[in-house]
Order: sequence, then structure tokens, then C-alpha cells
Amino acid sequence: MMRFENSDRGQPGACRRVSAAGILRILAGVVAIAVYASAGFPCDTTVRGKAFEEMRDIHRLIILADEKELQNKTIAGQLRNWLAGPARFFNAEMLLLDPRDETIEWLEYGIPGPPPGLPAVALIGRDRAHFRSFVIAHWEPAPTGADLDLLTSSPLRERIKREVVGRWAVLLYAPAAGPSLSGTPAVLEEVQTLWAEKHPPGISILTFDRSDPREKLLASFIGLEPDGPEWVGIVFGRGKMMIPPLEGEEITTDSLNTLLGKLVEICSCLEPPSMLGVDIPMTWEPELEPKIVSLVAAEMPPALPSLPAVSENESGNPRLLAVVVGIMALSILGVAAVTLVVSGRRRPAI
Repeated sequence: MMRFENSDRGQPGACRRVSAAGILRILAGVVAIAVYASAGFPCDTTVRGKAFEEMRDIHRLIILADEKELQNKTIAGQLRNWLAGPARFFNAEMLLLDPRDETIEWLEYGIPGPPPGLPAVALIGRDRAHFRSFVIAHWEPAPTGADLDLLTSSPLRERIKREVVGRWAVLLYAPAAGPSLSGTPAVLEEVQTLWAEKHPPGISILTFDRSDPREKLLASFIGLEPDGPEWVGIVFGRGKMMIPPLEGEEITTDSLNTLLGKLVEICSCLEPPSMLGVDIPMTWEPELEPKIVSLVAAEMPPALPSLPAVSENESGNPRLLAVVVGIMALSILGVAAVTLVVSGRRRPAI
């Protein structure tokens, strides 16, 4: 600052010239920031690849009870031991809520209020992309050992894990409950053939039996009705279900290719994989990581510098963070510009 003042003394017009140049530099900086922000901070991998680096959605296993009561202490202890042992790779955390606590915002947990039957345990899903919570399953007074076994895994979820590590995605296909004469199977076969040719090794297709009691939790997670129409969901990364799934007449070659096409795009912090869907509640063991196959889209441009990955303990909306940072930067630059202009006008000539 002293150097700037010294350079102006005895030159009334110099300050205005410097201010104009400074403003031009500031405007150039603003443009650069805007361009960089609009580019979404591109990285050097596809959306599918980035999905294996992001943290999974952590759902909430909530105990609705007064923990001081002996029965509830037992339930809480059993669930803590289960999450620390057999379910240590399950993407859920345990919370205990006292239904008598009037400060609880129940809608934050996807329910209008405490259930009439207490104690109770509920698995609450968390959708970071849409800032919402929803009920996946609940038990009164608590899940049994068999319930816990089906909570972490099922035959279909195990197949998803085996397939998704080496493919662009897995298509889950649930036929209609009744007789169907639709052409959906042919559509799925066409899409699978197309992706095997253009984006090897392509995709996998798994049939979802909506009547299988072992898949009840997965059906509840995605909202699949027992008597609903044909349904197709796209799963990628560490078990992320893309939103929205397709039903009935929505299932076409074009619609599936459009959704799948998002996975071969270059990832961006403004459109990260976490904004495309919600992770299925299931275990993801460390030994699955070495089996992940790195896939490269044919149209990928040269690698660009990427930002550090978000920690698994961080949450929130990346788009919102970028906007806030941009606003702060522009505000600072705006104040600097005004300061330069005002100082130029008020400095007396000597």
C-alpha cells in the first residue's frame, strides 16, 4: 500500500490511470473465476469412475426410545455391537431419539412424528441430492437376528456388487406383477448390445423378483410396489441407484441411453455422482476395491487437473459450496474496485 501511495504523489492523474488498470485486472479476474466455475472444476475421470472415489450415503438406524429403560438399553447395546461387528461395512449409523423430546424436527427423519408403538427401530434413508429423508423399514420393538441378516445383504445385492465393479452400470429389471406383452426385454437387450460395442465391457442386466421376501428391504428402498408396472433402475459405483428410475412406457432405448450416457461424461464438482442418486443400503467390503475395473470412455479428452476428493466425513451440496465461494470472491473483488475508485477521487493533488 505504501508503494502505491508513493508512486502517486505529484501526479493527480496517475491514480485514476492506475485505478482503471486495476479495475480491468479485477474484471479479468472475475471473468476467469466465472469461466472456471462454469466449467465445474473438471477432473480426469468419468462420472462412473468418480463414483468409486466418493463417500457412500450414510443412512440412519434410529432407535425411538428412552435409553434409560432396561429393555431399550439392551436394544441399543445389541445394535451397537452389530454395527461394530457383522455390519461394520454397512452404510448406516445409529442414532437414539427420545420420543418425548419436543425439540426434535421429525420431518428431518422422514416421519411426521414418533410412532404410537414404542420402543421402535427405523432405518431412515438419506438422499443428499434432494435434501430429503425417507423411511426404508421399521421394527417394533427391534429387528430380530434374521431381520439384521437381510438388512445388510440379500442375493440380489450380492450380485450387484459382483457385477458393478467391472461394468459401466447394472440395470435392475423388475417385470410387471401380472402378464406383460411389452417389448421391454427386447429394449434391454438392444441397449446391452449397443453398450458392449460402443463402451466395452458394457452393462449387466439383473432381474429383480419383487415377490422375493429376501429382497423386501431393497424393494422398500426404491419404492417398488408388489403389483406395480415394469420397472428399470440403473446402479453404478458402490451401489448408487440413479434417480429417477424408469417405469412402464418410460422404458425406451433412448431414455436408457440418455441416463447411462451420464456415466461416461467427465466428472465435475458441480455435477458429482452423489447428485445422481442414492446408495443402496448394503455392505461394501474392502476386498471389493481391488476388483474395480478402470474404464475409459472413447470420447474422453486429455486429463485435466482435479481437485482433492471430498472426505467421507464431509457432506452437503457441492453446487452450493461453489456458489458460496464464487459469491465471496466476487464480493471481495467488488469492494476492492470501489476502494480503488474512491481513493483515486479523494486523494488530493500536491
